[in-house]
Amino acid sequence: MSKSDNDQYWLDLIAQCRKSELTDRQWCLANGVSPSTFYYHIKTLRNKACDIPMVIQSEQSSHQDVVPISFIDETPVTKIKPTELAAVRISLHGMNIEILNHAEQSVIANTLLALQKLC
Repeated sequence: MSKSDNDQYWLDLIAQCRKSELTDRQWCLANGVSPSTFYYHIKTLRNKACDIPMVIQSEQSSHQDVVPISFIDETPVTKIKPTELAAVRISLHGMNIEILNHAEQSVIANTLLALQKLC
């Protein structure tokens, strides 16, 4: 077998592998080809500037659904009463945090814990 025959033999094997829906390793094991030998021939053929087929992704693994997401602001718009003015205003790292006069204790505690993690 001449070198060109050997190159064609490996090109044909690589093409068979890449047309299958198996990974290179799965195909090699199923066809009695050592994966290291397989990759050696791919490298050798690439170095000779042969056109090596790319791995074909199966329809299942390459298909991605596009799902629209809509954001609805469910916070009702209300006017702030004078009694609800912020008792505390903190500006930190470009954020403005306000705690209202009648904020629940859990809101204040959680806000302070979050700030402690930021600082």
